[in-house]
Amino acid sequence: MSSTAGGGTSQQAPTSSTGSPASRLGFTAGTVVQELGWDNDTDDALRVSVEDAIDDMTHRIGSRDLHWISLVARVQHQAGGNMAEMFDIVAETVRARHRLRGQVRALTAQGRMTRWVLTIAPFALGGLLVLLSPFYINGFLGSTPGRVMIAGACCLIVVGSLWLKKIVEIEV
Repeated sequence: MSSTAGGGTSQQAPTSSTGSPASRLGFTAGTVVQELGWDNDTDDALRVSVEDAIDDMTHRIGSRDLHWISLVARVQHQAGGNMAEMFDIVAETVRARHRLRGQVRALTAQGRMTRWVLTIAPFALGGLLVLLSPFYINGFLGSTPGRVMIAGACCLIVVGSLWLKKIVEIEV
């Protein structure tokens, strides 16, 4: 993005980022360059438009934040405008969303831990009872009503865990 802010074109941006830290982390700008045919190794029949190449990259990576960048590139390519300024706005929005995700994650940490403790505690207690008082557990496992009660308790534990997950996970 710094290449567009420095006066470069949108066609120069992917080629300038292929040696960047983003490419070392797995960013697929080099694939975009190949799809566009800017590397002079691609047949004319295999070349795609800029919008399609960036959309394909967005789908490969699967990031909702990258979708915004793809949308900005599509709008800029079709309507024109100051691409660097648009990217700055999108970058600030993505940063704000990232900060908000971190805050939400920190605020819901206790709820997530509570979920795991409440899910694991009954099984840990059952294992402890097997070790300390096997006759007590054999009373449950030796009869049909006891097995039904244990199966029902396991089902309720799973339902409770999923319910707590639904409460604690907040989509940002």
